[in-house]
Amino acid sequence: MINIKEWKPDLSPCHIDQIVIDSRRIHSQNALFVALEGTRTHGHLFVRHALDNGARYAIVRKGFTCEGYEKRIIEVESPLQALQELAGIYRSHLKAKIVAITGLCGKTMLKDILSHIFSEEEVFSSPESFNSQIGVALSVLSILPSHKLAFIEAAATKRNEMDKICAFLKPDYAIVTNLTHPRISDDDPSISAQEALQVLKHIPKENWSIIPLAKEL
Repeated sequence: MINIKEWKPDLSPCHIDQIVIDSRRIHSQNALFVALEGTRTHGHLFVRHALDNGARYAIVRKGFTCEGYEKRIIEVESPLQALQELAGIYRSHLKAKIVAITGLCGKTMLKDILSHIFSEEEVFSSPESFNSQIGVALSVLSILPSHKLAFIEAAATKRNEMDKICAFLKPDYAIVTNLTHPRISDDDPSISAQEALQVLKHIPKENWSIIPLAKEL
């Protein structure tokens, strides 16, 4: 759980035990709704629905208002950054060792295989292909205190995106899959491969990383 008063001292004390970006998936009276701005839909359109459905608070961009719910609105510069900040706070309290799995292809398959191999242990694996900045943050927030190991997918197609992810993911180990699969990014076809390798600099020196053969790099 996250103590919302420690994060925002001006708010009433509240322990948040669910963080959601979909107003239809609220199942706790201590839920926190994060209004993200996407290309297909806009989270701010569903703030009232989330609060009506029982969310305790809603994180919104600065300047957004919701009449009748003023005391339950948390205004920030960037809801996405706030979500990642909360994921980082939660990550710092987890005992689980995190294995970041990145690369241009094969991430989900490898994650599922490893999760099956360790299925008898207290292991968590990120759901489906939750490997974006949003997906990784939600995956981290889904790890339970009882988990001892977590396999988390991470992907980046823009410069410096992997650094942003690793800032809150704080991986202990890394596995980089295939780097030769064609992948087009916004700027340059090679950015995805370059970004995948950035995860290595975030792994503690005493820990291991698995990377492709040199001829693939």
